Amino acid sequence: MKNYILTLLLIAGAASAAPILTLKPANGALQVEPGGTSGWGFSLTSDDTRWLSVIGSTLLTESNPGLGTYSDLIGALGGPVDFALAPLAPAWQLDFDNALGLGVGSFTVNANAAIGAVNSGILRVIVEAYSDSPSVCGGNCVVETLTFDAPFSVSSAVPEPATALPVVLAVIGLYARRVRR
Repeated sequence: MKNYILTLLLIAGAASAAPILTLKPANGALQVEPGGTSGWGFSLTSDDTRWLSVIGSTLLTESNPGLGTYSDLIGALGGPVDFALAPLAPAWQLDFDNALGLGVGSFTVNANAAIGAVNSGILRVIVEAYSDSPSVCGGNCVVETLTFDAPFSVSSAVPEPATALPVVLAVIGLYARRVRR
């Protein structure tokens, strides 16, 4: 019986770990001012034996597609080195940076969007798994196409008070200076 349990443990331990994609923020929820842009960062773990290359991302089942525009960013990146994530490599992690084009994707809320309007659905990332480095096999060694689906929501939000605070303090300072004279 002990040999049987040990054999099961060895088989379970030998099974390869599937890659995992996690959005940042983890709940997929963004709050964006009308006319503003924000987006999602990510973490993608490597596979034990296969090379991974991200093909692109898209939004599915949007509840309010008129709220704004989605732009794929991760598809142009493909991976951290030569457009791929090597087997057993450390997780590929990027924070969203619109200026540098980093992250899964960006969402620009229409300038005339009503405050509190929401668009939600599924953000899908498409990844191809290769038996060898895609740069070596020229794309001829694709073994599987993987899809990662994560819930997302984008809310049209009131501008952050932190951006208005310096203006208010400056106006108060100018008024106080004028009163003293």
